[in-house]
Amino acid sequence: MVVWRHVTPGCFRALGIPVLRGRTFAEEDRAPNANAIVVSDKLANKLFPGEDALGKQICRFANAPWLTVIGIVADVRNAGLTDINDPEYYVVRRHTPEDPITVANVIVRGTARPAILESWIRAEIAAIDPSIPPVIRVFEDQIRDLAARPRFLAMLLSLFAAIGLVLAGSGLYGLISYLAAQRDARSESGWRWARRLHRLRA
Repeated sequence: MVVWRHVTPGCFRALGIPVLRGRTFAEEDRAPNANAIVVSDKLANKLFPGEDALGKQICRFANAPWLTVIGIVADVRNAGLTDINDPEYYVVRRHTPEDPITVANVIVRGTARPAILESWIRAEIAAIDPSIPPVIRVFEDQIRDLAARPRFLAMLLSLFAAIGLVLAGSGLYGLISYLAAQRDARSESGWRWARRLHRLRA
């Protein structure tokens, strides 16, 4: 599977994604006739093995314009914290009606406290459109939520393993007790037959 994203020029800097070769998007790449694309290192190696992907052209789907690779960036964890990263490419959100904004995520990076940044972001959005209800989350909280599910699954697996161990131990104890009881019963029965035989001979 190949992941793709619509981004603006400041996305890579805000997320701290390193540029391995070439460059990322600039404002001129948002022109309607500009056809630039940035690919992850994994996708570059997959599409152009043993070659330099810079300057190569990629067609995303049938009848779509060809896009020129202007940069190669480091792979990111786009499949979660534990899964293998998928190949990925980025196209810039252009100033054209063909790139409508239906749902958008805005990334804000700053040195101020999160509460101050949140107030500023809400004020800026309200100044543009008061009807937009922004959902604001701190990046560390988002990562914590992503890590919570694997931790929960690990705890659940440990619980089931402990229950299985207890059940196995109980079953083994019951089996050993049963075998010991059977052995004692056979021994007692053998002694009874031996005493009877001794009495008959006497």
